[in-house]
Amino acid sequence: MEEKQESKKEKLSFYVDIETYNRLMMLCAKTNKTKSEIAREFIMQGLTMKTTRDDLDFICKVISKQIEVTLKKDIERIVSLIIKDILSSQNTNYLCVELLKEKNNLIDIREIKEKAQKYAIEYLKTKNRQL
Repeated sequence: MEEKQESKKEKLSFYVDIETYNRLMMLCAKTNKTKSEIAREFIMQGLTMKTTRDDLDFICKVISKQIEVTLKKDIERIVSLIIKDILSSQNTNYLCVELLKEKNNLIDIREIKEKAQKYAIEYLKTKNRQL
């Protein structure tokens, strides 16, 4: 006579509230399954969902990293352009102030431009420390 090989099983015992129990019994009646069969199915479904959720978290991390790597060069270029724009803006602001302060017509534009560049760079360094 051939013996049936069953996989090893462990017994679980637990309590549920009466409402859950009644709902389980109704499901047993509808599906013609035992409480144990339904409980095993629900446990497997729950474990499968948990595994899928963990896989999804891993996949999201991989996608996020790929997006970061792909966009890094473009983002660095945009930041570089923004910095140049800030420098230009600060140079212009300083030049306007200096030109307005100037009382005579003998203006050394090169000196004012150099000062504007120096102050713009100092401004950026100060702003970066504040961030």
